[in-house]
Amino acid sequence: MAPREHTAYVWLPWREAADRCFSPSNAEAILWLPRLAVRE
Repeated sequence: MAPREHTAYVWLPWREAADRCFSPSNAEAILWLPRLAVRE
């Protein structure tokens, strides 16, 4: 793991969480969440 990652956690709205990601791939995964959410 990168030393700057995984040092703390916080629950955020998905857009804000993506903006705060250190890893571009993690940010991209978060940005996909609304498209993958199951709507009933």
